[in-house]
Amino acid sequence: MKETIKLLNTYKDTKKGYLIYLIFNSKNQRKRKCIGYCFKEFWNELTNLPLQQHSDYHNLMPVILEYKAKIAQLSYKKYTIQQAYKYILNDRK
Repeated sequence: MKETIKLLNTYKDTKKGYLIYLIFNSKNQRKRKCIGYCFKEFWNELTNLPLQQHSDYHNLMPVILEYKAKIAQLSYKKYTIQQAYKYILNDRK
């Protein structure tokens, strides 16, 4: 299973920008959850993180880093896609 955080600029942008998704991929399953918004010019494609010029940087960055830390913990364990989704998103409301 692979978990990633990406700015999906293939879809139409909204007034807030493009959607930032937490994506779970397994053999033949995929789940995703929108975790924020960002315009293309405020997103670093190499690191998959918002730039400091992003208007909501101080609120968005801690959320993304928390998800990345949980993803790193998951890489050492065997989870189904449903278990991983619940584990990462359960604490955030």
